[in-house]
Amino acid sequence: MKRYILFLILFAGPALRAQCPTCCCWQYDPVTFTFTSCGNQLTVGAGGIMFAVDGVGSIGDAGARRPYQVFTTNEVYAGTHLYAGPVSYMAWAGRSAMSSPVNGDILLQNASVDNFTCLKLGGITNAFGALCRAGNGIAVRRADNTVGAVGDLTACAAGLEGGMSVVTDSNTAVWGAVVGAAGANRVLAYCNGTNWTVMGK
Repeated sequence: MKRYILFLILFAGPALRAQCPTCCCWQYDPVTFTFTSCGNQLTVGAGGIMFAVDGVGSIGDAGARRPYQVFTTNEVYAGTHLYAGPVSYMAWAGRSAMSSPVNGDILLQNASVDNFTCLKLGGITNAFGALCRAGNGIAVRRADNTVGAVGDLTACAAGLEGGMSVVTDSNTAVWGAVVGAAGANRVLAYCNGTNWTVMGK
């Protein structure tokens, strides 16, 4: 609890005074172990740090008096925006990092920020798709970073038109031909809304 109060004095105080200039004292409830600002703008207790009015009040201040780090054991939620500095990363401990080196670009990297493997869409098994790094190119693969057979393809339909997937056993390698199984051709298949067809070989 002492850490809570020190945190509030150092970081929340300026923002609270901007909202309520008279909120410079605290009331303590020894039963609930709760501190409440005199103007009832902020409560610190078992429920955490809570503002009396949703969307009013800040921790720190724009450009100054900002906390260096905020640690949590669970999630961080944002009602509108979640910002990172222009040269900062949004990362998972020991895992991938995401940054925006220039406006309009998003950079995905590993924990060492020197490589990246796959952007997985919807899941991590071979039932889902992925875009994976292939040197300085892009590979269309399954989410477990493998390629499959024709029989593994989701049935081509209008809602999948434009889909692409690599297969290892196509019975044809003729561009535009409908892909069938039981062959030995490794091709890039394309869903035209009706059938999977050969797009590349």
